[in-house]
Amino acid sequence: MNNAPSKWALGLLVSVAFLFSTGLKVKTKNFGEGKTYAVVTVQSVPTITSDAPSGGVLGLVKSFKKRQAFSEDSSGVLQESLPQIMTILETSKSFSLMPRDKVLSHAAYTGVESDKRGKISRGMLVAEGYKYIKHKSKNKLKKLAASLGVDGVIVMYVTYKVTFRGVSAGSTRNPFSGAAKGTQKGLVYINIWAYNNKGDLVWKNTEWGRSEGGLESIGGGTDFEKIQPFMIEAAKIAAKKQIEKLDKKVGG
Repeated sequence: MNNAPSKWALGLLVSVAFLFSTGLKVKTKNFGEGKTYAVVTVQSVPTITSDAPSGGVLGLVKSFKKRQAFSEDSSGVLQESLPQIMTILETSKSFSLMPRDKVLSHAAYTGVESDKRGKISRGMLVAEGYKYIKHKSKNKLKKLAASLGVDGVIVMYVTYKVTFRGVSAGSTRNPFSGAAKGTQKGLVYINIWAYNNKGDLVWKNTEWGRSEGGLESIGGGTDFEKIQPFMIEAAKIAAKKQIEKLDKKVGG
């Protein structure tokens, strides 16, 4: 059990957050009937973090329980939510999505080398079967799109968090005092970068989703097993926003 996120994990979260400052950009002529895209990498910050307040003594005592923690490995929720994210991408009217199994088994994909990782990206989680490819590797993405026989490729980043909605009161001098009451909800950001087979950036956007449901909370840690369905709900909301905005922009 992790009772507090590591400084390294927080640093990675902050670094990746810079990706989430981009607004919607779409070159509409690259989308529409007959256009096909392939998701070629899906990456995530390796840790789910919680912004829930301590909740005073009661919240901290609750966090000592076996199922309570302030952070959790994100590989499980990524594995569970990715199929549903992909299913939503498949509903787009702006492109057809190359099936995941065909992408991962294609000779063009199995033959491509993963990008080298730096200090920050070394811990980046990559979804099972995919390779680590940077969103700035334009030449590699261009060649990959052409080799796969698609009009473009998609690089996707997914970040998972637990957010607290409610009220809290405490002392800045004594974190053990105070109280909180509210709901812990899933919060997910999905960032997409898409390049066409000429190496042009044709779609860039970030959307977030917050679950409608959640867990009643007095602050403190999170039961990540119980919160997972709400993380998946949030991921689906973020994915739907991505497709709705793209389809609205492209039209037709």
